[in-house]
Amino acid sequence: MRIRIVSGMVGGLLALGLGIGATPALAADTGVVELAREARTHTSQTVVTVDSGAAVAFEFFTIKLEALRPASATGLAYAFPACVRHNGTAELAGGLKFTTGNKYVKVNSIVIDPRNNVVKASVAGRRIDVFSLNGQNLVLTAAGANALNKGLGFDGLFAEGFVFGEFVTNK
Repeated sequence: MRIRIVSGMVGGLLALGLGIGATPALAADTGVVELAREARTHTSQTVVTVDSGAAVAFEFFTIKLEALRPASATGLAYAFPACVRHNGTAELAGGLKFTTGNKYVKVNSIVIDPRNNVVKASVAGRRIDVFSLNGQNLVLTAAGANALNKGLGFDGLFAEGFVFGEFVTNK
């Protein structure tokens, strides 16, 4: 009887040990699990295509534009997982990072609000109206231009009315 109890305890400890041993492997997949969860909550996608004139300006002034996870980029198109509300507001996952030299500005927590014709986002820790909407066009606001100029070290390169690109949200 004691042998069975001890062997049962040893078997339980071994099983527990195998569970602990498997934990690091599961921990490595945590990012995959988080992305899968995020994909379930974001049933739509918003694609932002950078205007060709803006792309030329970025290249001339050596401004690099990157997609922040889970957003992705192909050429001038940036795809964001989106959650579209009943009122048409789209909350985008991921963001954009503007870089020149050793300076950068991150734009994240992006919300497209077509009812108020504005795109709000967190830029350098502040929530601002980055773009106004002109149909499907994203047009830089004064606050957005100021944040980019200040963060990237420019004196007026970006200005209110600068056409950044256009967007399409697939519902």
